[in-house]
Amino acid sequence: MLFEEYMELMKKRLMNNFDMTVPFAKVYGMENDEFCFLKHFDMITEDIVDAYIEMLISSIDDMVKLRDDHMSTIITGIIVADSVDDKNLDNIVKRFKHQKSYFFGLKGWVDVRLILVDLQGKRVVPSKKAVKVETFYRP
Repeated sequence: MLFEEYMELMKKRLMNNFDMTVPFAKVYGMENDEFCFLKHFDMITEDIVDAYIEMLISSIDDMVKLRDDHMSTIITGIIVADSVDDKNLDNIVKRFKHQKSYFFGLKGWVDVRLILVDLQGKRVVPSKKAVKVETFYRP
């Protein structure tokens, strides 16, 4: 599968799973936001994965907008590689975990998930928090 095909597949899946309409009457609300960062690499190394993780963590302050109704935010970083030969990368991704809470969780929290997609091997390597969405990102 080519990256362009994978990108189109993800667009279709995301459009099918998210409601783009906003209700007008509001009685009580809790907002859950989700952001997905998808990046393609021809060749993947530990340094690239480390830099990508740092980018995801540093994006928290820009992406999370604390409001009265904020409950949680999920930031998902998807690394798409043409092929992944280094099993050490799998271990880095599987061990990754990052969560930040605001006012002991009373004002919400943010979880950062990491997913490595191997297009040639047609496999997905999820972090601990991303295991439940692993099949969604499978090529």
